[in-house]
Amino acid sequence: MRVISCASVDELPESIGNWKHLRYLEICRAGLLMKRLPSTLCWLYHLQILYAKKCKLENLPDDFGKLTSLQKFESDGLTYYAGGQMTFDLEKCEEGKRISLIKKLNQFRGHLKIANGGMLSKDQAAEAELKNKKYLDELTLNMNSQRSQTIQENVIEVLEVLQPPISLKSLLLQNYAGVSLPSWLLPQNLPSLKSLTFAGCFELKSISYPVISQGINLNEIPAVGIFLSLADVTIDGCRNISSLEQFLCSDYVPAIKKIRIEHCEMLASVPAHLTSHGEGAGEG
Repeated sequence: MRVISCASVDELPESIGNWKHLRYLEICRAGLLMKRLPSTLCWLYHLQILYAKKCKLENLPDDFGKLTSLQKFESDGLTYYAGGQMTFDLEKCEEGKRISLIKKLNQFRGHLKIANGGMLSKDQAAEAELKNKKYLDELTLNMNSQRSQTIQENVIEVLEVLQPPISLKSLLLQNYAGVSLPSWLLPQNLPSLKSLTFAGCFELKSISYPVISQGINLNEIPAVGIFLSLADVTIDGCRNISSLEQFLCSDYVPAIKKIRIEHCEMLASVPAHLTSHGEGAGEG
């Protein structure tokens, strides 16, 4: 048996693990009752498609990562494509109560998008364990929220625990309502970062890092205080940022090739070394 489509089931039997050659499993019209998948599902090493879009799963089996042939997995609020893209939308997931779904997906390679991340609590965000996803290349954190401003003040703590792995190459931070950046957004924590984008971070006042001492030989400590690989920076719709002199200092971003700055009304200018070499483009 290579294809199974289950209709109107409340749970899968433990015997599902006996179907060793199963390639496609669809669980349709399961309603709200199916909350978990049996651990024996992880014996299906040839499973390529798992479709459970109507199921409000609360977690995945501990050995879910052993489904090495899995190419596509869909559950309510979560879409997973192996080697490509994984999207988790908190608005569809009971305000973050099922963020633990992505906890076990540490073998994922590609681009992870978290939508409406501002709906998470600090504890919920910690359950995602993003730091353990060592094969993650790109991360989009859309911190939008439908909540009140009072609750949104917690967004700084939420972002703090959404720390990505050191392997990350591209980061997009979008609709972030905090006034400061998380402590993990430092060169030593993201040594492979090549692309960095801030979009719609209206309250963000500055992008800065600890000043490098003049007495330090930068060639001897390349991993500390310097984004050695960062080549592409976009800052769009960050209306309260007034200066980028420290962040875009040539000592901090020696590999920078492209910078785009738009709709930043408080920003008077970009660093002179960027405009003089044709590397920067900006508008107030």
